[in-house]
Amino acid sequence: MEIGKNLKNLRERKNLSQQYVADEVGVERRTYMSWEADRTGVKSEYIPKLAELFNVEIGELYRNKTSEIVINQNNTDNKDTSVNGVIIVLNDKEAVNELVNLMTKRFSQPT
Repeated sequence: MEIGKNLKNLRERKNLSQQYVADEVGVERRTYMSWEADRTGVKSEYIPKLAELFNVEIGELYRNKTSEIVINQNNTDNKDTSVNGVIIVLNDKEAVNELVNLMTKRFSQPT
């Protein structure tokens, strides 16, 4: 289980501090830090609070994330610079978020 890594990813995605999460859940910051570092397990009484805070299903806290973005390009013109179609397969919500972040960074940079 990678609950610590998942907690950290969820917290960072919402741009929350460890102290804020600890306060909302009702634990000391060092306790929450040890959860993120997978040094100690999360007591069952805190799991629903964490899921509610991060607005996810409880199972999402424990899920082993293996996001994958697959891009297939069709080049029917047989030219190096030609793309006639693009298919993007996103297998989960995290992959969608990752793609949105990549696109936002790419198109928000000055050219």
